[in-house]
Amino acid sequence: MTVSKIRWLARAEPENAAKTAAVILPHDWLSWQIGDRSFSPTTDRGDASGTCYFDATANRYRNDLVQLAFGHDLELPRVAAPNEVIGQTPGGIAIAPGTGDNMAGGLGLAVTAGAAVVSLGTSGTAFTKSDQQTHEPTGTVAGFADATGEFLPLVCTLNGARNLVATAQVLGVTLAELSQLALSAEPGSQGVTFVPYLEGERTPPLPDARGQLVGLTLANMTPANIARATVEGVLWSLAYGVEVLREQTGDISSITLTGGASQSEAVRRIAPAVFGLPIVVTDTFESVAVGAAPAGGVGADGNASRLARARHQSAGADRDRPAGVRRDHGTLPFGAHRPFRRMSHVGHPRSDRAADVRTAPWPRTRRRCSPAGSGLATRARSSP
Repeated sequence: MTVSKIRWLARAEPENAAKTAAVILPHDWLSWQIGDRSFSPTTDRGDASGTCYFDATANRYRNDLVQLAFGHDLELPRVAAPNEVIGQTPGGIAIAPGTGDNMAGGLGLAVTAGAAVVSLGTSGTAFTKSDQQTHEPTGTVAGFADATGEFLPLVCTLNGARNLVATAQVLGVTLAELSQLALSAEPGSQGVTFVPYLEGERTPPLPDARGQLVGLTLANMTPANIARATVEGVLWSLAYGVEVLREQTGDISSITLTGGASQSEAVRRIAPAVFGLPIVVTDTFESVAVGAAPAGGVGADGNASRLARARHQSAGADRDRPAGVRRDHGTLPFGAHRPFRRMSHVGHPRSDRAADVRTAPWPRTRRRCSPAGSGLATRARSSP
C-alpha cells in the first residue's frame, strides 16, 4: 500500500518529503527506462489500485488522499488500459503497461468469478475475480483491480508455509516427514489447536498477535497431532480469508490451490475438509510469469479481445482441467466449522483419501514481457 510508505516518508524524513515531486513504482520506472524515457511514466490499473490513492472504479487518482498522507501534491504516473501500447524500445519493440504480481498471477491461473485461488507460499493469499470493486471496511479484503479491466479482491496472510517449516524444525523432521506425521493423526488432531500467528497477522488484522498451541493433554501431545494441527491451522487461516471474500463477492464454489506448500500431501488431503469446496491443485509453476506473458503480448498486439483468450490458454482448455473434488469424498459445507472457534473439529475421517484432490497440469510459458514490481521510486523537486 504505497500510501502508507509516502506517509512514513512524510513523518520520518520530512526534509526528503519536501523535496519529492513525483512517485512511481519500480514496475513503472523500469518500463520508462526500457522505453528510453521517450514517454511519460505509465502504470496499469492493477498496480495503481495497490497504492490506496487510486479509485479503480472511477479510474482516477484520489489527490485528496495524497495530500492528506504526504502534505502536498505529487506527480503520478498515467494509468494505461490493459490492452494499451504505452511506448516502444529504441529498437521499435512495443511496450505493454505490465501489471502487479497478484494481478499477473490471477491471469496466469485463469481465475474467474465464483472461484477462488488460494496460494500457500511463504505467506498466503486468497483471491477471486469480480466485475465490481470491493470496499470492505476493515481492510481485510484489498479491493484491487485486475489485469483485464475488472477487479481482483484479495486477502493476504503473513503466516503460510513458514509455519510448516518451523514446526518441522521443532519436531526434528523433514517437510515430507511432517506431512506423513500429519496424515497419521486423526482429523482434528485429538483436540490440539495451532493458531498460526507466529509473525502477527494481517488477515484478520492482528499485528501484535502471537502463535498458540492449545488443547494439549498428556494423551494428545504427540508429534503427529502437533504436525496435523499445524497444517489445519494454516489452512483454517486461509479459509477465513475465503469466507470474507464470499461475504464481499458472492458465492465461491471451488478452490484452486497453488504455491509451494500446496505440493505437501498433507495439505492436499486435508484442504477439502477445511474449505468444504472442490479443490484443484496445480503443479508448481511460475504463475506470475505465465500471466505476464499474455498480458504483454496482448498489449503489444493492441487487441483487447485476445486477453480473455490468452487467459484461457495460459491455464489450459476447460476440457483438460479436472473437475476437482466430489462432495461424497468427505468435503464439508463451507463454514460448517467456523475458523478458530471450533478448529479442533477440523475435517472428517474420509477427508484424507488420496482421491480428494486432483492435480491439474499447467504449462510453463516463456515470453518477454513488461516487468512488474512493488515499492516506490521518487523524483526530487526542482529547487525554487
